[in-house]
Amino acid sequence: MILLIDDDPEFQHSARQVPGFQPMVAANGITQATRLMSNLRSEMTLALVDLDLAGESGFQAIQNLKSAEPLLPIIAISGVCSSDVLASARCVGADDVLAKPITSEWSDAIARLQCVAHKPGTGHFRCRCGSRLIFGTGSTAFQQIAGAERVGNTKRGRCPNCGILHSVQY
Repeated sequence: MILLIDDDPEFQHSARQVPGFQPMVAANGITQATRLMSNLRSEMTLALVDLDLAGESGFQAIQNLKSAEPLLPIIAISGVCSSDVLASARCVGADDVLAKPITSEWSDAIARLQCVAHKPGTGHFRCRCGSRLIFGTGSTAFQQIAGAERVGNTKRGRCPNCGILHSVQY
């Protein structure tokens, strides 16, 4: 599940129209996002954070999210993506930065970061097809990837439902 923190109603609407994207929206900024994350922590696979939030800093929002959930991948989004903005967003914890409006580049970045497992020692994550997967043993809410192989400090295996290859560092 994707958490979108953006206070622009037009952008929220356009984000909901992108096929396969359908984010859960935290329209009121970091306060609502924190509440959603505490309720849906195991379901969150990615956060998109606008750097220009009314009344608060998107940079502060990224820092707060990283403090609450350090392994959640975060993409900073902005209508102004200068090299300074990009560097600053990465310094506070963003894994990637995307320029508004939504383009085909967004799908690639979201798919890449959403498929990375971010729970050390367990490998819990959601596949692009929607399956909840796990490397190793754990919660029955997750389907185990059978036949995962180790390559160095990485485990690799395919989603049993769609066949997409996933890897996780441990």
